[in-house]
Amino acid sequence: TKGHTEVIVPHLTESYNSHRDPPEEEIPFCTIKSFPAATEHTIQWARDKFESAFSHKPSLFNKFWQTYPSAEEVLQRIKSGESLEGSFQVIKCLGRRPRNWSQCV
Repeated sequence: TKGHTEVIVPHLTESYNSHRDPPEEEIPFCTIKSFPAATEHTIQWARDKFESAFSHKPSLFNKFWQTYPSAEEVLQRIKSGESLEGSFQVIKCLGRRPRNWSQCV
C-alpha cells in the first residue's frame, strides 16, 4: 500500500489537483495475483514466483536454522509453547522437499 501526505495552504500553495502524479513503475499486486493478462504482467508474475522459490524461501529456511541450530532445540521450544518465527515456512519447505532425483526434475 502506498500513501503520502501533502500540506495545502489555501491561496498560498498548489492544490493537490494542480499537478499530476508520476506514472507508477510497479504493476499493482492485484493484477499480478489475479489477472496477469499482459505480457509484462506474466513476466513479473514469473519473476516473483522465481524469487520466492529460489531466494526468499531458502533465505528464511537458512536464517531459521542459523537461529536454532538443532532440531532437538526446536522441538523442545515448540513443546514448551514457544512460537518460533519462520517455523511454519520451514515445516512447509521440509514437507515439500524432493525425496529422490525424479522429484527434483
